Amino acid sequence: MPPTNKPSWIYVFVAAASLIVALLAIGQAVTLAWLSAFPAQQPRLASLEFRFWVFLILGLIALAVGAVAVVRAVRRANSV
Repeated sequence: MPPTNKPSWIYVFVAAASLIVALLAIGQAVTLAWLSAFPAQQPRLASLEFRFWVFLILGLIALAVGAVAVVRAVRRANSV
């Protein structure tokens, strides 16, 4: 794989931003799961469950992006 010309701080920034987004999204998913435990109207429960999965998936994607950025930053640091 040819080396990229991107500075290494970009990878650190992407990893940090991804971690923050992942923490917020997974925290929101946990909050929605907690809210769905209380009795409520049926349409709202379905909406909460859908939003739970959306936020959980967004959080996992953000974690994956952050992990890739960390791996690329480490590989770049080791190759220099």
